Amino acid sequence: MANNTGIIYGKTNCFKTWNLGLLAKHIFQKTKKPVRFITTDTGGYKPIQSLANAGIITPLNLVNDDKRLFLMKKIIQGYWPNDIDSNGNRTSQ
Repeated sequence: MANNTGIIYGKTNCFKTWNLGLLAKHIFQKTKKPVRFITTDTGGYKPIQSLANAGIITPLNLVNDDKRLFLMKKIIQGYWPNDIDSNGNRTSQ
C-alpha cells in the first residue's frame, strides 16, 4: 500500500498533468519505483505519455470505466488492477 497519496485539481490549461509529470520524475529518481497515475480527466495524459512509455508512471484511466467509483474505493484499500492496457484502460470491465 502507498505511503503517500496526492490529488491535484485546477482549472483547464493550468499545467496540472505536466506538473504531475515533474513530480513523478522526482519520485522515480529517489525511489526507483514507478508512480501510479489515476485519472478521470477527459483531457487524458498526453503531456506525460513519454513517462508512461518509459515506465516512470503507471497510468490507470477511469474516464469511461463503469466501475470507477467501486475501483477508487478498492484502490484506497490497496487494490491495483492487473488488466491495464497500454492506454491505461482496464481490459476487463
